[in-house]
Amino acid sequence: MSSRSETSSIPISHRTRAMDCLKLAGYQGVATVLVVDDEPKLLEVRRLMLEALGYVVLVAESGEKALEIMRSRIVDAVVLDYLMPGMDSEATALGIRALNLVTPIILSTACLSVPERVLRLVTAFVPKGMSPTRLMEVLKEELQRANAGSTREIAQPSATD
Repeated sequence: MSSRSETSSIPISHRTRAMDCLKLAGYQGVATVLVVDDEPKLLEVRRLMLEALGYVVLVAESGEKALEIMRSRIVDAVVLDYLMPGMDSEATALGIRALNLVTPIILSTACLSVPERVLRLVTAFVPKGMSPTRLMEVLKEELQRANAGSTREIAQPSATD
């Protein structure tokens, strides 16, 4: 890939305006964030947005790829899609929890009905229809909580779940 502007279908003026608004609101990071989604355009939008705010961004188009990355890299937070072909969000979150119990996982989905057992595996839920600012707020809060060592308790899956 030669440059970001050539790989993105989002006009530069729209990206710049969105990034300026987020920066003015105080969303700036240095953490490594893994974004997991089977939708390439959404992966690109979120990657560009997070990188513009100073985050190191890793992307995975599947749960399997996400776990490969988690095994080989230090990841400070995960933004995870719910409905994906192959390994779904529940299996992916279980795999992440098996590797690292404290990594914040933010579930982001357009699905209005998410089983409680899945919600217990993640630290936050942000519907995809919400503004990008809301996702950035939740990400910032979860990273601050994790850095302060005060992550919320994550339920361990039981054999009956």
